[in-house]
Amino acid sequence: MLLANGVTRNLLALFWKRLLFLAVCLQYVQFVPSFELRSPFTSEQYFSPMLILQRLRRHLDNQNWFAVGLEMGIVMMSVFLAFQVNSWNEGRKNRNTEAIYLQELLEDFQTNRELEDHVQMRMLTILPQMDALLKQSALKKSDWPVGELNAAFSNVNQMPTYHSTDRVYNNLLGSGDLKLIQNRDLKNALAQYYSNYNLLSIVQNTHELILVDIIQPYVVEYMDFQAIHFPRAADFPVSASAEPDQILKELHTRRFRNVLTTKWDILTDLLDLNREVSKNIDSVIAILETEVGDS
Repeated sequence: MLLANGVTRNLLALFWKRLLFLAVCLQYVQFVPSFELRSPFTSEQYFSPMLILQRLRRHLDNQNWFAVGLEMGIVMMSVFLAFQVNSWNEGRKNRNTEAIYLQELLEDFQTNRELEDHVQMRMLTILPQMDALLKQSALKKSDWPVGELNAAFSNVNQMPTYHSTDRVYNNLLGSGDLKLIQNRDLKNALAQYYSNYNLLSIVQNTHELILVDIIQPYVVEYMDFQAIHFPRAADFPVSASAEPDQILKELHTRRFRNVLTTKWDILTDLLDLNREVSKNIDSVIAILETEVGDS
């Protein structure tokens, strides 16, 4: 704002001096005899609002219409010039702000790209384990060691979840600065991304409910949780299971297969949705990289 005011004052001062020179020339040739210029004077004094009003009144009393028109022209031109300078400066500031937002949006979506890759990698690790256990359940006798069965089943407790990094987008919405983004394709890509992400979030919440309401009660009731727990904190390992063979009693039951199929069903649904979100992320990144490169 200080820069804008300084630029405006400098341009207006230059404009006044040029007009003052014209007025002096007119006074010299007595084309406008009622100006009554006195020396020494400054452009700031001569073009002060109070003096302009005094001169306008005097010119009106004398019916000096040329002088009245000149005074009014000076006022109108000064206001117009000030608005033009402020408009230019505001546009420049908006473009600079937009460039900052675009760079930060790119950083957020590059982070989202990494998060999505990690989530999908975990899903692609879990799904084959569910399928392999279903095949073991179909055999009359499993050909896997008990430890391997327990390790594979521990994946049912895993819930790969994608959480979008939205710090810049939320800031754009909260501040009302989304209007500064000029690229319509980028706005459409962002809208498509958040539409699919909202749908993904709903399905992820459904997955969490299935984990809490179906899978974990089944594990507590029919399995040995110590044997099929998923290792987490390395410095706090769970003690050895007292019933590691409990999974063999459940392996050929319908409820065992139903739990595995439920897990497989929700994970494949999540995987499809995550892949759609990944496409949206790639589209946003491609546009942002072009925009940032051109700025």
